Amino acid sequence: MRGAGGAAEAPWYAAGVQLGKGRLGVVCGVLFLAAMGARIVLLRLMHFQPHLELAEMELIAKSLAQTGSFANPYYLPTGPTAHHAPLYPFLLSLIFRVWGYGTSAAMAMAAMGITFAAAQYALLPALAVEGGLPVEAGMLAGAIGVIPFRILKEVRWEASMSGLILVLCTWLAVRWLRTFRMTALTGILFGLAMIAMPTFLPVLLLLAGWAAWRGIRRHETHVLRAAAVLLACAAVGVSPWVARNYLRFHQFVFVRSNYPLEFSLSNHDGVYPLAADNYSIGYPNNFMTLRHPWSNANEARLVQTMGEIAYNHARLAESLQWCERHPAQFLKLTAERFRLFWFPSGEAQRVKGWLMDALTLAGLTGVVLLWKRSGMLAAPIAAILIGFPLPYYFVQIDTRYRYPLDWCLYLGAAYAGWQAARRWRREKADAARG
Repeated sequence: MRGAGGAAEAPWYAAGVQLGKGRLGVVCGVLFLAAMGARIVLLRLMHFQPHLELAEMELIAKSLAQTGSFANPYYLPTGPTAHHAPLYPFLLSLIFRVWGYGTSAAMAMAAMGITFAAAQYALLPALAVEGGLPVEAGMLAGAIGVIPFRILKEVRWEASMSGLILVLCTWLAVRWLRTFRMTALTGILFGLAMIAMPTFLPVLLLLAGWAAWRGIRRHETHVLRAAAVLLACAAVGVSPWVARNYLRFHQFVFVRSNYPLEFSLSNHDGVYPLAADNYSIGYPNNFMTLRHPWSNANEARLVQTMGEIAYNHARLAESLQWCERHPAQFLKLTAERFRLFWFPSGEAQRVKGWLMDALTLAGLTGVVLLWKRSGMLAAPIAAILIGFPLPYYFVQIDTRYRYPLDWCLYLGAAYAGWQAARRWRREKADAARG
């Protein structure tokens, strides 16, 4: 059978490595255990002492655990909210119901994060094979992921959960054009993924746009229909939460409401491109602390008075006026945020930053090679790397925002390394024959 890219589907072996489905499962299982073990060992060596910080996400989870209401993310109770996407706070609320709000809950949250992280890297050999890549590339990418470069991004926040969902979405996206059922399932999963994190929307639009462009160029009407089904089913998948927001706020809110607030905190006089600088420099009397309703009671009272959506609209209008008055400064900030998103080597951990920069360059090189190969894995990975970061270029950068894309870059770097090794072996063999 041939995929929509015209290339024959890959067997369960490549480049001389024989690997049946059962053995592929064993490889994935070994990678999962190795990734979990490496993270547990490192946390013990670091004498990791988890503690629970009740930021907006945790406050929503606390409200869910105590009252069953998705509400109150700020300094004062402000009622129902759309500040955060619902999936991760819901998972946290289950932890809070069982372990409360102390060290045990923080340990459970860390365990959940590293489990998601280990799962995403363990799946890379199977994803590589499904996408027609040599299984060695997937195994090497998984092995890179075993090393806990970014352990502190995994023990808190939803970054590792988002990375795992991206892997699963990519798995289906490789197969989505094969049958109507698979196309519909892929669309629904993307819709549910947007409930977890709305930055999946530009990924979906790019993937559907690529399919539509190819369908028009090649006169493949079934591909155009598939793109329409993909978008329609994604709308179905995300619709329950959009409907909830409309019923609560009586206006359209796509998944979460806080982007205008983050945009306003990221674009004003004296702002830095890095979120860590905006939090720490001048604390506790800096713009970030004084203008965020999580940390400032006066801002929280404004949310109470105006309502969450009107408050965010006001903050957006204010920041857009600043951007209009300072276009050069806004463009400079955006360019700096773009650089720091992809190449954060200017941070305090310089060696780690240089290592991540090298992996990023190798990964992007591999993605270019993958695109030239025209396999079905190229389109979803390109859509992820282009679409997922787009909203982050306009707000202050936190290094955890890049984390869900790490596996893409590890897979690209592994594929580039495999190609280089194959070329070297070929040249060596040619030289020996010559």
